[in-house]
Amino acid sequence: MKKIACQLMFVSFIISCNTETAVKEKKTETPAVGTAYAAILDSSRTSVLEKAIADFASGNVSGFASFMDDNVKFFYPAPGDSLVGRNAVNTYYSSRWKLIDSIKLINPTYLPVQLNRSSSVPPGEWLMAWFGYQIHYKSGNSIYLPIHTVAHVNSGGKADMFAMYYDMQKVMMAQRK
Repeated sequence: MKKIACQLMFVSFIISCNTETAVKEKKTETPAVGTAYAAILDSSRTSVLEKAIADFASGNVSGFASFMDDNVKFFYPAPGDSLVGRNAVNTYYSSRWKLIDSIKLINPTYLPVQLNRSSSVPPGEWLMAWFGYQIHYKSGNSIYLPIHTVAHVNSGGKADMFAMYYDMQKVMMAQRK
């Protein structure tokens, strides 16, 4: 329920950013900027991210990395998991998969957005995803990670920035049970 509420709040924010209004001051009018801050794109735009996430969950790390630019900046909250370059991503996660027995992809939701103006991140096409990975390790341990992903897509159709975030509070609370 919390996940759906967060997604609806984000979509509401994007839609409200699309509404153009003129700002009036006392004696002058500042015309509205002709370009909205952001727009939701056709859902078919997320197919490359959907494939990358599914590839990773199936152990196809090279398929996962093929969505990324040669010089991708890959950010992940776990220590040592932030990387630069597709080869670094492929090498690192191929070695991580040696410890993993299987991953189940749970409830994926995708959203493609065209960001036209921003003071904090590059404008352009951003693909977002919310999902869970149920990871089973060869050691017999398992963990559930609720994940939020954002990827900036360059003009060549590849992710030049890729970030994965997970909700550690849920993970820590699950381990206390």
